[in-house]
Amino acid sequence: MCSIEGFTGPQPFTIEDYTKFNKDRGPDDTNHWDDGIVHLGHNLLAIAPQPKNKSQPYETDKGNVLCYNGEIYGLDPQTYDTEWLADRIETKGIQSLKHGINGMWAFSWYDVENQKLYLVRDHFGVKPLFYMEINGNLYWSSTTRPLMACLLYTSPSPRDATLSRMPSSA
Repeated sequence: MCSIEGFTGPQPFTIEDYTKFNKDRGPDDTNHWDDGIVHLGHNLLAIAPQPKNKSQPYETDKGNVLCYNGEIYGLDPQTYDTEWLADRIETKGIQSLKHGINGMWAFSWYDVENQKLYLVRDHFGVKPLFYMEINGNLYWSSTTRPLMACLLYTSPSPRDATLSRMPSSA
């Protein structure tokens, strides 16, 4: 099980600190991406050797960033899911995932040019993705551990935060 994590805005901790809370979900590789507005982290659990794998968060040629965990069913085994998914979103739009794509996934997609962030789960919610909002900043993760830890740094009272599990898409 890999993990994805992230948050928006300046914080009293780094994305490296935040990502460490899920290190057990991806002990094979950890990478980060940060532009000062959006901070993304990914922990990789290598299930099988995949020489074509590219590190995540994955930055496209257009500068958008994808942080992905999951599997898309029916792709050629030589196809790299993350690259395919990023290309699909850039060419057909994120709405194109609602119909005709089968699999299990959770991902964050950051449209850098338009400064839009999307958090997306598969239709049945197989891959977990939790999020919360505190003081106008958004925090998300594959587990609740980083979210609970950041409460110590960001909120005078845990009651000020709202923790939610991403709903399955309709």
